[in-house]
Amino acid sequence: MHLSNDDLLSKLQAKYQRTSPGRCPVCSGALSVQHKGGGLPLTWACTAAAGQLASVTAGAGSEQHRAHLEVSRYLDYRTGGDARVMELVHRFQKLAEQHPGTT
Repeated sequence: MHLSNDDLLSKLQAKYQRTSPGRCPVCSGALSVQHKGGGLPLTWACTAAAGQLASVTAGAGSEQHRAHLEVSRYLDYRTGGDARVMELVHRFQKLAEQHPGTT
């Protein structure tokens, strides 16, 4: 099966582009990686909730922060992005723009 350059680039970008988990559904804050590796999916969660939970002791407010953290959790079952592949894609696109009709 022969793909055009544009189709091939689209497929590569869809597979190797870094995941963007979006914003926290509770507070609209940023999500950050909370766990990676060990054969488990990449786990994202609300940055603010994780920081707040780390700063409180068990008891006052900790259940609220735990609930916030749990609701904000996003599991990424993809293998994640590959910056090297994406760099090649960008370099190819730049060359194609500089030398139209040669790729």
